[in-house]
Amino acid sequence: MSFIYGDAVAVTLSPAQANTISLALDSGITTEPQWGDPRGIAEDSLAVKSVLGWHDLDGQEVRVELTIRQWDVVVAELDKDALTRLQTGDEDEATERIQARDTVLTQVGHDLPAHSGQPTTVQQHLEPGKAGYYTLFQPPRGGWRTGFTYGRPDATIGLPIRAAVPGRGLSIATGTPAVDVTMQIRADAPETDLTPWAYVGEISQQWISHPYPELILAVPDQEGTVLPELSTQVWPNVVYRVRLSVRSSGNAEEEHRVQLWPGHAAPSVELKRPSSPPTD
Repeated sequence: MSFIYGDAVAVTLSPAQANTISLALDSGITTEPQWGDPRGIAEDSLAVKSVLGWHDLDGQEVRVELTIRQWDVVVAELDKDALTRLQTGDEDEATERIQARDTVLTQVGHDLPAHSGQPTTVQQHLEPGKAGYYTLFQPPRGGWRTGFTYGRPDATIGLPIRAAVPGRGLSIATGTPAVDVTMQIRADAPETDLTPWAYVGEISQQWISHPYPELILAVPDQEGTVLPELSTQVWPNVVYRVRLSVRSSGNAEEEHRVQLWPGHAAPSVELKRPSSPPTD
Protein backbone atom coordinates (compact mmCIF):
# COMPACT_ATOMS: atom_id res chain seq x y z
CA MET A 1 0.00 0.00 0.00
CA SER A 2 1.34 3.45 -0.89
CA PHE A 3 2.03 5.94 1.89
CA ILE A 4 0.08 8.96 0.60
CA TYR A 5 0.03 12.26 2.45
CA GLY A 6 -1.14 15.65 1.20
CA ASP A 7 -3.17 16.63 -1.81
CA ALA A 8 -1.81 16.32 -5.32
CA VAL A 9 0.25 19.29 -6.51
CA ALA A 10 1.64 20.11 -9.94
CA VAL A 11 5.22 20.79 -11.01
CA THR A 12 6.29 22.07 -14.42
CA LEU A 13 9.28 20.24 -15.90
CA SER A 14 11.18 20.28 -19.14
CA PRO A 15 10.86 17.06 -21.18
CA ALA A 16 14.49 16.23 -20.32
CA GLN A 17 13.85 16.68 -16.59
CA ALA A 18 10.77 14.45 -16.71
CA ASN A 19 12.82 11.75 -18.43
CA THR A 20 15.66 12.19 -15.92
CA ILE A 21 13.24 11.63 -13.02
CA SER A 22 11.85 8.52 -14.69
CA LEU A 23 15.36 7.06 -15.03
CA ALA A 24 16.27 7.92 -11.43
CA LEU A 25 13.24 6.03 -10.12
CA ASP A 26 14.53 2.73 -11.50
CA SER A 27 16.79 2.32 -8.45
CA GLY A 28 13.88 2.44 -6.03
CA ILE A 29 11.96 -0.04 -8.13
CA THR A 30 14.77 -2.59 -8.32
CA THR A 31 16.64 -2.26 -5.01
CA GLU A 32 14.00 -1.49 -2.37
CA PRO A 33 12.23 -4.87 -2.73
CA GLN A 34 15.56 -6.57 -1.90
CA TRP A 35 15.24 -5.13 1.62
CA GLY A 36 11.54 -5.83 1.96
CA ASP A 37 10.55 -2.28 0.96
CA PRO A 38 8.94 -1.44 4.34
CA ARG A 39 7.93 2.03 3.20
CA GLY A 40 6.43 1.13 -0.17
CA ILE A 41 9.01 3.00 -2.26
CA ALA A 42 8.85 0.65 -5.24
CA GLU A 43 5.10 1.06 -5.56
CA ASP A 44 5.37 4.84 -5.38
CA SER A 45 8.16 4.86 -7.95
CA LEU A 46 6.15 2.72 -10.36
CA ALA A 47 3.13 4.99 -9.92
CA VAL A 48 5.21 8.10 -10.65
CA LYS A 49 6.78 6.54 -13.75
CA SER A 50 3.32 5.74 -15.10
CA VAL A 51 2.34 9.40 -14.69
CA LEU A 52 5.59 10.76 -16.16
CA GLY A 53 5.69 8.63 -19.31
CA TRP A 54 8.50 9.39 -21.76
CA HIS A 55 8.91 12.63 -23.70
CA ASP A 56 10.43 13.95 -26.91
CA LEU A 57 13.21 16.34 -25.91
CA ASP A 58 11.96 18.86 -28.47
CA GLY A 59 8.48 18.84 -26.97
CA GLN A 60 6.78 21.36 -24.73
CA GLU A 61 7.10 21.66 -20.98
CA VAL A 62 5.40 18.93 -18.97
CA ARG A 63 2.95 19.62 -16.13
CA VAL A 64 3.16 16.68 -13.69
CA GLU A 65 0.68 16.26 -10.84
CA LEU A 66 1.66 13.99 -7.95
CA THR A 67 0.94 13.67 -4.24
CA ILE A 68 3.31 15.31 -1.75
CA ARG A 69 4.44 11.84 -0.72
CA GLN A 70 5.32 11.01 -4.31
CA TRP A 71 7.26 14.25 -4.80
CA ASP A 72 9.12 13.40 -1.59
CA VAL A 73 10.11 10.06 -3.10
CA VAL A 74 11.11 11.76 -6.37
CA VAL A 75 13.48 14.14 -4.53
CA ALA A 76 15.03 11.28 -2.53
CA GLU A 77 15.56 9.10 -5.61
CA LEU A 78 17.12 12.00 -7.53
CA ASP A 79 19.44 12.59 -4.56
CA LYS A 80 20.45 8.92 -4.42
CA ASP A 81 21.06 8.71 -8.16
CA ALA A 82 22.99 11.99 -8.24
CA LEU A 83 25.24 10.81 -5.41
CA THR A 84 25.94 7.48 -7.10
CA ARG A 85 26.94 9.29 -10.29
CA LEU A 86 29.13 11.77 -8.41
CA GLN A 87 30.95 8.86 -6.80
CA THR A 88 31.49 7.14 -10.15
CA GLY A 89 32.66 10.31 -11.90
CA ASP A 90 29.58 10.78 -14.11
CA GLU A 91 29.44 14.47 -13.33
CA ASP A 92 27.25 15.52 -16.26
CA GLU A 93 24.55 12.98 -15.39
CA ALA A 94 24.84 13.89 -11.70
CA THR A 95 24.27 17.54 -12.63
CA GLU A 96 21.14 16.58 -14.58
CA ARG A 97 19.73 14.83 -11.49
CA ILE A 98 20.61 17.75 -9.23
CA GLN A 99 19.02 20.28 -11.58
CA ALA A 100 15.83 18.22 -11.85
CA ARG A 101 15.74 17.89 -8.05
CA ASP A 102 16.19 21.62 -7.57
CA THR A 103 13.41 22.36 -10.09
CA VAL A 104 11.06 20.20 -8.02
CA LEU A 105 12.20 21.75 -4.73
CA THR A 106 11.76 25.29 -6.07
CA GLN A 107 8.12 24.60 -6.85
CA VAL A 108 7.00 22.28 -4.03
CA GLY A 109 9.86 22.20 -1.52
CA HIS A 110 7.88 24.24 1.00
CA ASP A 111 5.14 21.58 0.88
CA LEU A 112 7.40 18.61 1.59
CA PRO A 113 7.55 17.25 5.13
CA ALA A 114 10.55 18.07 7.28
CA HIS A 115 12.98 15.19 7.79
CA SER A 116 15.45 15.90 10.55
CA GLY A 117 18.09 13.78 12.20
CA GLN A 118 18.13 12.98 15.93
CA PRO A 119 20.75 15.32 17.45
CA THR A 120 23.49 13.64 19.44
CA THR A 121 27.18 14.12 20.25
CA VAL A 122 29.73 11.38 20.99
CA GLN A 123 33.39 11.91 21.90
CA GLN A 124 35.88 9.10 21.39
CA HIS A 125 39.65 8.67 21.59
CA LEU A 126 40.87 6.42 18.78
CA GLU A 127 44.29 4.92 18.09
CA PRO A 128 44.47 3.92 14.42
CA GLY A 129 48.27 3.66 14.60
CA LYS A 130 49.96 2.63 11.37
CA ALA A 131 46.61 2.12 9.63
CA GLY A 132 46.31 5.88 9.47
CA TYR A 133 42.52 6.04 9.36
CA TYR A 134 39.29 5.16 11.11
CA THR A 135 35.84 4.28 9.84
CA LEU A 136 32.22 5.25 10.32
CA PHE A 137 29.95 2.53 8.99
CA GLN A 138 26.64 0.73 9.19
CA PRO A 139 26.97 -2.95 10.11
CA PRO A 140 26.11 -5.55 7.48
CA ARG A 141 24.37 -7.60 10.14
CA GLY A 142 23.16 -7.03 13.68
CA GLY A 143 25.82 -6.99 16.35
CA TRP A 144 28.77 -6.48 14.00
CA ARG A 145 31.01 -3.83 15.55
CA THR A 146 34.45 -4.50 14.09
CA GLY A 147 35.90 -1.76 11.89
CA PHE A 148 36.36 -2.74 8.27
CA THR A 149 39.64 -2.50 6.39
CA TYR A 150 38.56 0.07 3.81
CA GLY A 151 41.93 1.61 2.99
CA ARG A 152 43.31 5.00 3.94
CA PRO A 153 42.10 7.95 1.82
CA ASP A 154 44.95 9.63 -0.07
CA ALA A 155 44.70 13.23 1.05
CA THR A 156 47.39 14.30 -1.43
CA ILE A 157 45.04 13.72 -4.38
CA GLY A 158 41.64 14.11 -2.73
CA LEU A 159 39.77 14.67 0.48
CA PRO A 160 40.94 12.87 3.65
CA ILE A 161 37.37 11.56 3.97
CA ARG A 162 35.70 9.36 1.37
CA ALA A 163 32.84 6.96 0.88
CA ALA A 164 34.23 3.50 1.47
CA VAL A 165 31.19 1.51 0.38
CA PRO A 166 28.25 3.52 -1.06
CA GLY A 167 25.41 3.45 1.40
CA ARG A 168 27.46 1.76 4.10
CA GLY A 169 30.47 3.67 5.37
CA LEU A 170 33.18 6.29 5.35
CA SER A 171 36.92 6.15 5.94
CA ILE A 172 38.71 9.15 7.44
CA ALA A 173 42.48 9.65 7.26
CA THR A 174 44.55 10.67 10.26
CA GLY A 175 47.92 12.37 10.37
CA THR A 176 48.84 11.10 13.84
CA PRO A 177 48.74 7.62 15.44
CA ALA A 178 46.02 8.76 17.87
CA VAL A 179 43.09 11.11 17.36
CA ASP A 180 40.30 12.61 19.47
CA VAL A 181 37.02 12.46 17.55
CA THR A 182 33.87 14.43 18.29
CA MET A 183 30.97 12.96 16.31
CA GLN A 184 27.88 15.13 15.94
CA ILE A 185 24.61 14.00 14.36
CA ARG A 186 22.61 17.15 13.77
CA ALA A 187 19.03 18.00 12.87
CA ASP A 188 20.20 20.52 10.27
CA ALA A 189 23.29 22.12 8.77
CA PRO A 190 25.71 23.74 11.24
CA GLU A 191 27.24 27.15 10.77
CA THR A 192 30.50 27.20 8.83
CA ASP A 193 33.25 28.03 11.34
CA LEU A 194 36.58 27.76 9.55
CA THR A 195 38.79 29.84 11.83
CA PRO A 196 39.53 27.29 14.61
CA TRP A 197 40.39 24.51 12.15
CA ALA A 198 43.37 23.71 9.93
CA TYR A 199 41.25 21.67 7.51
CA VAL A 200 37.53 21.59 6.69
CA GLY A 201 35.95 19.49 3.94
CA GLU A 202 32.51 18.12 3.08
CA ILE A 203 31.11 15.15 1.19
CA SER A 204 27.66 13.65 0.71
CA GLN A 205 26.98 10.13 1.90
CA GLN A 206 24.07 7.74 1.53
CA TRP A 207 22.87 5.91 4.64
CA ILE A 208 20.12 3.32 4.79
CA SER A 209 17.36 2.77 7.32
CA HIS A 210 17.26 -0.99 7.13
CA PRO A 211 18.06 -3.59 8.16
CA TYR A 212 20.60 -2.09 10.61
CA PRO A 213 20.37 1.73 10.82
CA GLU A 214 22.89 2.22 13.63
CA LEU A 215 26.34 3.72 13.03
CA ILE A 216 29.64 2.29 14.27
CA LEU A 217 32.76 4.39 14.85
CA ALA A 218 35.82 2.14 14.76
CA VAL A 219 39.48 1.64 13.94
CA PRO A 220 40.05 -1.09 11.30
CA ASP A 221 39.96 -4.58 12.81
CA GLN A 222 39.03 -3.25 16.26
CA GLU A 223 35.68 -3.29 18.02
CA GLY A 224 33.97 0.06 17.66
CA THR A 225 31.56 2.33 19.49
CA VAL A 226 27.88 2.14 18.58
CA LEU A 227 26.40 5.56 17.92
CA PRO A 228 22.71 6.39 18.20
CA GLU A 229 20.68 5.66 15.09
CA LEU A 230 20.62 8.47 12.54
CA SER A 231 16.86 8.76 12.75
CA THR A 232 13.74 6.66 12.45
CA GLN A 233 13.04 8.85 9.42
CA VAL A 234 16.21 8.10 7.46
CA TRP A 235 14.00 7.59 4.43
CA PRO A 236 13.57 9.58 2.37
CA ASN A 237 16.55 11.58 3.66
CA VAL A 238 18.93 8.78 2.80
CA VAL A 239 21.55 11.37 1.84
CA TYR A 240 23.39 13.14 4.61
CA ARG A 241 26.04 15.83 4.33
CA VAL A 242 29.24 15.08 6.26
CA ARG A 243 31.71 17.77 7.33
CA LEU A 244 35.19 16.88 8.61
CA SER A 245 37.15 19.50 10.57
CA VAL A 246 40.75 18.82 11.64
CA ARG A 247 43.30 20.59 13.83
CA SER A 248 46.22 19.76 16.11
CA SER A 249 45.30 19.12 19.71
CA GLY A 250 48.68 20.42 20.85
CA ASN A 251 49.96 17.10 22.20
CA ALA A 252 51.19 15.46 19.00
CA GLU A 253 47.65 14.29 18.23
CA GLU A 254 44.91 15.44 15.92
CA GLU A 255 41.46 16.57 16.92
CA HIS A 256 38.66 15.69 14.50
CA ARG A 257 35.07 16.89 14.41
CA VAL A 258 32.73 14.92 12.16
CA GLN A 259 29.27 16.45 11.66
CA LEU A 260 26.36 14.74 9.89
CA TRP A 261 22.99 16.23 8.98
CA PRO A 262 20.17 15.39 6.56
CA GLY A 263 20.85 17.17 3.28
CA HIS A 264 20.85 16.88 -0.48
CA ALA A 265 23.47 15.31 -2.72
CA ALA A 266 26.18 17.78 -3.75
CA PRO A 267 29.77 17.56 -5.01
CA SER A 268 32.54 17.18 -2.45
CA VAL A 269 34.19 20.44 -1.44
CA GLU A 270 37.20 21.54 0.58
CA LEU A 271 36.33 24.67 2.51
CA LYS A 272 39.79 25.07 4.04
CA ARG A 273 43.02 23.25 3.34
CA PRO A 274 46.52 23.97 4.70
CA SER A 275 49.55 23.89 2.43
CA SER A 276 50.62 20.64 4.12
CA PRO A 277 48.69 17.93 6.02
CA PRO A 278 47.61 19.15 9.49
CA THR A 279 50.11 17.51 11.84
CA ASP A 280 51.66 18.65 15.07
